[in-house]
Amino acid sequence: VVLGGATRLAYFNVFGLDGSGTYQGMPIGGNIILTVIVFAVQGTIAPETFARLYYAAVLLMVILNTVPIGFPKLVGRWYYGIAIFVVALTVYYGSVLAS
Repeated sequence: VVLGGATRLAYFNVFGLDGSGTYQGMPIGGNIILTVIVFAVQGTIAPETFARLYYAAVLLMVILNTVPIGFPKLVGRWYYGIAIFVVALTVYYGSVLAS
């Protein structure tokens, strides 16, 4: 995941938005969201299946980090969606730890 993020930064050689207000390639923060989603299913599937799923997700992240298309900056209502996502996962992982 770190290598994919470093590849993105090296490939596009940018740290901010382009002229149209979008990022080239998926922003690094997207890796965190995808990784958390993958780990949310870890206890519900077989370890071998999880390993394959995780490796596929890492490959997908590397591709999305380096694909030359624009990803919009997450502003406005996206903050509420991300906050709800974080709270929901906190409750989920809290219940997993409690059981």
